[in-house]
Amino acid sequence: MIWELVVRAFMALVRAIIGLLPTTAPPGWLDDGGGYVATALEYGSGLGAWINFGLAGVVVAAVLGCVVVGFTIKVVRIVASFVTAGGGSAA
Repeated sequence: MIWELVVRAFMALVRAIIGLLPTTAPPGWLDDGGGYVATALEYGSGLGAWINFGLAGVVVAAVLGCVVVGFTIKVVRIVASFVTAGGGSAA
């Protein structure tokens, strides 16, 4: 009951402090974020002549697969270490 009163008083203080801060509109460049993304994609559309995106996708998938396999091995080692009372170290 007293703790609830303390929390309510703290929240009232926080609201009062936040109420003192000025409010401003976001800058104009923030509104045009979609336009910037479209421009970047337009610039990148011609890269297909130099970059084999099919192969890049395979490489990214292979790297992510290796990360998943490594993480799985580490988790199995940690669990096995706990089972054998080794303390959980898998460094």
